[in-house]
Amino acid sequence: MTAAEGSDALRWRDATRWDRVVFTAATPGHQQGAHPPAPSCQGIHSYLADGTQACWRPRVPGRFALDVERVTTPPPHVAARTTSGSFWDAWVVAEVVAKLTGTPILVLAAAGLPVDVPTGVDVVVQHHDGVVVGFGHRSDVVT
Repeated sequence: MTAAEGSDALRWRDATRWDRVVFTAATPGHQQGAHPPAPSCQGIHSYLADGTQACWRPRVPGRFALDVERVTTPPPHVAARTTSGSFWDAWVVAEVVAKLTGTPILVLAAAGLPVDVPTGVDVVVQHHDGVVVGFGHRSDVVT
């Protein structure tokens, strides 16, 4: 999936560079679900299952979201059966859509994956070093 043509598409695509994502290892004593952002993260953040934080600084104006997942993490058994294609690709798209539309991820995923990406939301999925990353951008109007 690529970013949709829209306002300033070149700046949006440039913002999805992998070298703009910084990973910070989980702090000792990390608890599942307890994710205070690392003080060094001055951008959009997401977490891998082990608590490692991914921080993305798009450096362009706009509303953004990020989701990261390791491809070696087994998908939830039930969820994995609901997709056609790569589960993690579909999951990061769903997570980004949920974050940018304010819709709970379980509501979106309940209808099955992959989810429809609404007009006004752009998602770029990339694979790097065993990690699937979903970069998302929202324009002012989402339908």
